[in-house]
Amino acid sequence: MKDYHINELGERAQDGFAYQVADNVGLQYGLNALQAGRITPEQFVDLNEKVGGLDIAGNYQSAAHGRRHRGPRSGCIKRA
Repeated sequence: MKDYHINELGERAQDGFAYQVADNVGLQYGLNALQAGRITPEQFVDLNEKVGGLDIAGNYQSAAHGRRHRGPRSGCIKRA
C-alpha cells in the first residue's frame, strides 16, 4: 500500500520506495501532560529526545535513527 502513493509523493532516491504519507516529525509527545502539570519540563524533553519511529517497512527504530520524515514533498497535497 505504501507504494500506492508514489505518483503523488515521489520516489526516495536511496531505495526507490515512495515517500510516506505520515510521519512523527514535529510532534510533541506529552504536551498535554506537561501543560496539565502531570510531568515536568525535564520529563517532557527526555521523552521527546528518546521517541523513535517506524522505518520504511513499518519496523520500530530507536531515536538514535531519528524520527521518520515523509520527504521533501511533504505537505504538498492540499485539500480543496
